[in-house]
Amino acid sequence: MALRQQLHTLPVRLRLSISPVQCERQISGSQDAHAALEARCNALRGLLGARLTLWKEFEERLQDVQKGAHEADYMTELLTLNGGLDLERLKTATERLEVRPPTSQKLNDTEVTQQDCDLS
Repeated sequence: MALRQQLHTLPVRLRLSISPVQCERQISGSQDAHAALEARCNALRGLLGARLTLWKEFEERLQDVQKGAHEADYMTELLTLNGGLDLERLKTATERLEVRPPTSQKLNDTEVTQQDCDLS
């Protein structure tokens, strides 16, 4: 709008080869293009926000799956080291799993302590 006001305040006696009407058309076209681009950017921002929400939900579910896999690996290690488990030993091992913080590393033989193996 400021450009249009400046355009109309030009002295009339100036000998210009540029038509004010042509400049106003270009300004109007630029404003329309800007408005269209702004609307498209807002739409893209909304889509990106939705995708980010989906990604966060996926990450949460992935962490749950990794935790379940970790627990299964832990139980497999216990079965490998101790042989079969009766119900009481399985219950004790499950309670220890619930107390133990999850790690993203896979258990190996050195990480299983004697306390973990002693389920009786």
